[in-house]
Amino acid sequence: MNQLEDLESQIQAIETELESAPDNASLWMEKGVGLYLCGRYESSLTALNRARELDPDRPVILYNLGNTLTELDRLEEATDIYLQVLDYKPDHIPSMNNLADIQEQLGEQNRAHELFHYLTQLAPDDPITHFNLGNFFLRQDQPIEACKCYQVAIDLDPQFGDAWFTIGWVLHRSGAIQQSEEYLVKGLEMSPDHEEMQSLLDTVREHLEKEPAPGHAGCSCNEPTGPENR
Repeated sequence: MNQLEDLESQIQAIETELESAPDNASLWMEKGVGLYLCGRYESSLTALNRARELDPDRPVILYNLGNTLTELDRLEEATDIYLQVLDYKPDHIPSMNNLADIQEQLGEQNRAHELFHYLTQLAPDDPITHFNLGNFFLRQDQPIEACKCYQVAIDLDPQFGDAWFTIGWVLHRSGAIQQSEEYLVKGLEMSPDHEEMQSLLDTVREHLEKEPAPGHAGCSCNEPTGPENR
């Protein structure tokens, strides 16, 4: 049974339980999350709205509702829902991160930057907050600032493979091929199962075999010690 089939089976089991417990908000939420994971966002929205009707003040229900609204590109409604979550839990990092993503999508770059930066202050020891701020900088075509954030993530978690990979990718794109190889080799030592990093290292080494490595030409990162938010 593949993952999708397993999810569909779980949803069917939840629907059976709902027949005898139609007012169980947790079951409606679980159904909504399952439908979300299956990519059935309209059906997920219906289930999560029902969960919210039954338990309107439960942050986890609201958070999952916000996620579904975001997938449906109903960004203003999602923003309102995430703000409600933060009313209950002011330090709920996932909601704040999603709010920052939405602000960026809406073209509010300064507001998005404020939120991503605030997250690094709210959770300074969480490497993901620094990684996500780095991704924001990279999307804003600020690779040096991005690399600084990725380096902080690596310092906090040396096994953070995506941070090693993205610095290597930035260095490769900027023409610093030798430095890219150094980061990727070190990154694979720390995170040996990172397939994208191994693939990029193979590409970098092919480049090095064909022509002399150029000097450092872009990102300024510490010596060895591509992006989507988490």
